[in-house]
Amino acid sequence: MRKSTLWVSTFKEECGKLLIEPNRRVLDCVELNDDADVAIRVVGRKDGPPMHAIDVTALALTLRAYPLVHSVTLAHQSLGDGALDALHELISHDSTIVMLDFRYDDIGGAGCAKLCSALAHNETVQVLDLSGNPVGFEGGFCAAEMLQTNTALASLALDDTEIETEAVVALATALRENSTLTALSLSNPRLSSLADETAVHFAGALRVNASLTSLDLSKHGMREHGLQQIVTALLAPRDDVPPSALRTLSLRCNPLGEACAPLLAALVAQLGGLEMLNVSGCALKDATAIAISRALAHRSSATSIDLSSNGICAPGLVALADALTSGAPVLAISLWGNMIDGRAAAALGGALRASACEADFVVDQPEVGRFAAARAN
Repeated sequence: MRKSTLWVSTFKEECGKLLIEPNRRVLDCVELNDDADVAIRVVGRKDGPPMHAIDVTALALTLRAYPLVHSVTLAHQSLGDGALDALHELISHDSTIVMLDFRYDDIGGAGCAKLCSALAHNETVQVLDLSGNPVGFEGGFCAAEMLQTNTALASLALDDTEIETEAVVALATALRENSTLTALSLSNPRLSSLADETAVHFAGALRVNASLTSLDLSKHGMREHGLQQIVTALLAPRDDVPPSALRTLSLRCNPLGEACAPLLAALVAQLGGLEMLNVSGCALKDATAIAISRALAHRSSATSIDLSSNGICAPGLVALADALTSGAPVLAISLWGNMIDGRAAAALGGALRASACEADFVVDQPEVGRFAAARAN
């Protein structure tokens, strides 16, 4: 990747004004696609100098003087809230930056509040990833408030951010009015209730939202009642609003259980446009695999399904193999961590060899791997 001589010289000049040495990691991570397309990608590693708030200040000053950068990645650093002070003014004003990646940077609630304040009326940033930062209650609420006024952000990731129940509810409520966000990832919040409260609020949002295409509610403690609310909202008649645009739904690692088999089958069979469903680690068992296999035969639009680690045995796996052999439209199916015995392996191998099956399998059994190789030959 070519380096921008002008950008590098500008960064060195700003460092000189601050009486600091230019951070070598920043200099090494400038990527220049063309004269008007620069990416800054600094990811923490053990063998390089760490970034500090003063380095971010120099970077922010450079970005203001050299407004041709489209993405900024400062991930896996120990930046803390102070780093957001330097970026606040830059982000408050529209620039060429469309992507901000601050994963695992030790940003807390105060830093998230500053960032969200800057983004409230920003019209250029489209992607924001704050995953792995302990933004907590304050940060979650500030993100929800930002979504009420921001009209540019399309993708927001807040996985593993210690967001609490009330803030999750606030984010779900914001989706009722926000019409520009298309992807929300909110895995593993810190919930205080086991009563599917957050699922109920997201169901209310999904009933009226027509812009969201991707939603991740993994590790929400969701059970049958919560899933029922979600499925009912997605499949309900929408005479007064446009149809749901949801194409990707992740419910990974929720204690759904096999009682949810009819609900998941209805979702797969009836939600037009749903392309990817991740229900790995949900204790779904054979009953759900059989129900989903039947749903796949009913004009399902799903092309990718993750059923990993669900305790599925031969009956469920054979049913899935039969559905794939019959021409179900699935292009990728993950069955890793299930009970693939000889009978199941033979059925899956037969599906792989069938001309009607176009699926790629992700499994952990060498028998199926051999069948996959046989089909390739």
